[in-house]
Amino acid sequence: MSTPEKPAPSRFQNPEVFKGYGTQKAVNPMYQTTASSYGALPPNLQTVPQQYHGRNQKFSSHMGQAGMSTRTGLSTAKDTSKVHSSLD
Repeated sequence: MSTPEKPAPSRFQNPEVFKGYGTQKAVNPMYQTTASSYGALPPNLQTVPQQYHGRNQKFSSHMGQAGMSTRTGLSTAKDTSKVHSSLD
């Protein structure tokens, strides 16, 4: 295996320090997903990334300068009362 150009951050070097795995409440098996089964397992050396490929913040920087877009479409939904549902 070749030496990575940019090693993973130090927080990934010791996966045994990650907390919170196996502490969730019992889930009805009928509603349990494969993703929740996989996510319940703590990380180990085989699942922790060995390389880190950070992304630049070009898009976020541009949005910060230009501002977020606003919705300009016509809203056809009925306005609901914020006071009581019988006023709808």
